[in-house]
Amino acid sequence: MSVPDDWAIMSIEEADASLTAPGAMFEMSQEVVRGRPTAVWKNALPTTRHAVEQMRAFEDREYAVYGDERISYAGLLRAI
Repeated sequence: MSVPDDWAIMSIEEADASLTAPGAMFEMSQEVVRGRPTAVWKNALPTTRHAVEQMRAFEDREYAVYGDERISYAGLLRAI
């Protein structure tokens, strides 16, 4: 099966611009990190701990499936 030449809705550059635009989920901003201006995601959680705490809301859901193996968010939280 071949892919039509016009299958892509937008280019990678257009997708990047759309996802990182002001007001978008992955909006970019400049922050000083260790004394250097750095491009960062404006809406990113400040630490991994914050991300882990948000996972607790999904403890009863599946986190990953690989063949017959499944792990829930609760299982992931126990592992970390």
